[in-house]
Amino acid sequence: MAIAFNTVNPASRASQVFIELQGVRRSVSAGNLPPIGLIVGQYDQAKIAGITDYEPVQVFTADDVADKAGFGSEAHRQALWVFGILGGFYDNMWWVPIPEPGAAVKASGTIIFATNTTSGGTWYFSIGGDLIPVTVASGATPTEAGDALVTAITANANGLVTAVNASGTVTLTAKTAGLNGNQIKLALNPSGQTQEAQNPEGMTVSLPGSGGYLTSGAGATDTEDVFFDSESADKLGDRFYTCISNPYNDSTNLGYYKAAWDLRKDPSIKRPFNSFVGYVKEDYAGAFAVPATINSEGISPVWDARSLSPNWELQAAVMGLVMWSNVFDPGRPFKTLSTGIPHDSSVGDLSYAKNDALFRAGMGYFKSVAGELRVGDLATSYRTNAVGASTEEWFDTVSVSLRQQKIYDIENVFNNEPYIRGMLTSDDAITAKPYVIKPKKVVSDLSALVDFWTSEGWTKNPADVKATISAEINATNNSRIDAEMIDDEAKALRIVAALYKFLF
Repeated sequence: MAIAFNTVNPASRASQVFIELQGVRRSVSAGNLPPIGLIVGQYDQAKIAGITDYEPVQVFTADDVADKAGFGSEAHRQALWVFGILGGFYDNMWWVPIPEPGAAVKASGTIIFATNTTSGGTWYFSIGGDLIPVTVASGATPTEAGDALVTAITANANGLVTAVNASGTVTLTAKTAGLNGNQIKLALNPSGQTQEAQNPEGMTVSLPGSGGYLTSGAGATDTEDVFFDSESADKLGDRFYTCISNPYNDSTNLGYYKAAWDLRKDPSIKRPFNSFVGYVKEDYAGAFAVPATINSEGISPVWDARSLSPNWELQAAVMGLVMWSNVFDPGRPFKTLSTGIPHDSSVGDLSYAKNDALFRAGMGYFKSVAGELRVGDLATSYRTNAVGASTEEWFDTVSVSLRQQKIYDIENVFNNEPYIRGMLTSDDAITAKPYVIKPKKVVSDLSALVDFWTSEGWTKNPADVKATISAEINATNNSRIDAEMIDDEAKALRIVAALYKFLF
């Protein structure tokens, strides 16, 4: 095959040394798809300067979100987890401001101190997962203890609540209005006896009923305008958001996420996302039933009733872990990664059978290891296809990450030279022009891509995969080339089974 020059005249005959420079892509791959995150969350309604509801704004740190959305706001609390796991700074993160629901009510609850202390000591409160120690002297009155608690809560600028004291009755109010405030849990001595032993004597402390959660929060947040324009078309554009937080686990908002994923996977958009939704107040049976009510390839629900943090912070921590892991390898599973979420470590893990059932149902679960809440397995909720039959084609969360990467790789092949200003001809045509594309050129580039995926551990049986690659000029549109391949995806290693035999 003749070497093709672009600027050296083939008709030249006089003596000369010609050196032509041509840039050639190193490979058909484009490197790892950089994880791009979108934090969805309410802001402090006093922070209106420069904020446009439902329009994403780039953010680089949790403090950046706090400056824009308010310290302790729903958006900021998610950002603390996401950025914390990503190392504090990340330049591929956006926040979409969500306004307060109309006529919303902030959740509230009380901590009540009664009788004077007969010894000095320290109370330990968990407020939405934040540990708040309160030290009082012997003989302290309920009013003095309440004042000390208010001071400690106020000193935590990142905290979820504000507090006021009236004669030892401390009323806590969520900073963010709406139903999510009812997910804020209050606990006394969350670490158990080691903290209880340091409590002052004589004084009693009462927490709210209903499991210690704040109550009376009202007003459902609406995320429809995050995803859809006035004509119900996709609004997120060409930016490849790989992970989108979902702090709202009600059916209406889950429906928006599900419909948005269906739009974003469209061949013309090709930007499917991972999204995460948390559950902490449900019991096992309730958590087990959740995935079937969602059934979406792009929604990964996670549950742990031991979490001291709200459900929307649990999902934010998972989102941060997924993004962090995908920076290094989008095909690697997330099990054993530590969320950092505070939890009641006195409650043991579920049995293998129960965790296995959760995972098979489409619910992610966690394990408590050395005082840390670690990922067990992360699952998408998709278990039934369009005709109602059982399916496992989108079984686990890492499958979404890996398919995002492969979409990115294929797109980069065809969004670069020689395809971007290419011409299309048949395989039997003879030409030296590099921008004339033949079906066999497409097959060759996709085969090279399979080799790259295999080297990364993302595809197995590469010879079989290459055998499925085909390309042809479309029969009714001579400006279109059609290509097909069947990938044999590498899967996460989850089970090792060994048969040990012995002689007797």
